[in-house]
Amino acid sequence: MSDTLSAPTRVLVVDDEPNVRFAIERALRKAGMEVALASTVRQALDQLRERSFDVVVCDVRMPGGSGTELIEWLGSHHPSIRIVVQSAYLTDELEQAYAHVPTISLVAKPVGAEDLVKHIEGLGPRQGFFGRGIEVELFDYVQMIAVSGRDRRLEVDTPYASGEVWFEHGDITHVEYGSYRGELAFFKIVAAGRGTFRERLYRPPPRRTISRSSTHLLMEAARLIDEGEVDPRPYAEGEGPRSEAGTDAAGSEAAPFELPSDDDEDGTTAVAVGSAADSTTGHAVIEDPEVRNLLLEQFWAFDGVEGVALVSGTGKVLADDMRGHRDLSTLAGFYMRAAARIARTIGVGVYDGIVARARDGRQIAVVSMGNTSAVLAIGDDADAYAVHDAVLGVEN
Repeated sequence: MSDTLSAPTRVLVVDDEPNVRFAIERALRKAGMEVALASTVRQALDQLRERSFDVVVCDVRMPGGSGTELIEWLGSHHPSIRIVVQSAYLTDELEQAYAHVPTISLVAKPVGAEDLVKHIEGLGPRQGFFGRGIEVELFDYVQMIAVSGRDRRLEVDTPYASGEVWFEHGDITHVEYGSYRGELAFFKIVAAGRGTFRERLYRPPPRRTISRSSTHLLMEAARLIDEGEVDPRPYAEGEGPRSEAGTDAAGSEAAPFELPSDDDEDGTTAVAVGSAADSTTGHAVIEDPEVRNLLLEQFWAFDGVEGVALVSGTGKVLADDMRGHRDLSTLAGFYMRAAARIARTIGVGVYDGIVARARDGRQIAVVSMGNTSAVLAIGDDADAYAVHDAVLGVEN
């Protein structure tokens, strides 16, 4: 059998300087990539509508249209395409807008062709099948994203107002619609009954206002709308068409979403603390190395714990320290995905108390942390239920 076939990476180079375009083209073709060229944003859009690309290399300042217009268009229509922005004008504004967008790389001109080739080779080809111009209902779209476990940002337009919906690792974590935020904002969007939505360039949500699963939100929205309990109007009584971040239906500051803190008076053991007003709340905070290590280390204080993994409700392992139980991280993801399906089927968004034992005696226990759970590898000679209760501070 021959080596696995690998399709060449397809790159679109957008730059108004002929010498730059052709120099990049030669280097990329020499590296075995397929290359297309465009000198304006309009030419680039024409090519993107006709062909599929893995990477777009673009300048910022070009005649006939800005590179930022192309970036935003890609964020709406092809959010999985990697973008390499190479420019001699990487301003603070550009850095602030795109430095933390996972699909975008910022490269200062001049950049050597070989360095650019190495950077693009590191990105690799885009994986998966991608449709063009396919109509999808909002209900179906939400379920598709929940299964895929992706980060997405939607812009929604209804006959009443516009709104935005943020997905993190497949679950809706924040919604804004008129003067409403959170679950009720999502219910009102669905209750509007008609409208359009489109993907926008993903940026982390300004806050986290939803902790329950996307599937639960859809089920609850269908129930409330069927019973006539949701008014689709996007503003509270007496309010006009305005949108102020951080207000609930009454225009007041929405209560932050928090996990238990060290100061809780009910005796429960702290796991993590988050605030809905903090853009690092949720999965993003786990990506911070110091916070991640702090979260993982807390569980090692309990007798019987031999490994820890932090897993999203979609089964994605966000961080782990399994040591001698490496394969349990993957197993933990499968357990969590199965548990999530069961919980969502019965309309439960937060679940824990799962304890499982393999034939070889290995054990795991799941401790709920909202949309994220801690999966603990428990020693063979320890009582997994007792460890679980100790972590939660439950007295026998």
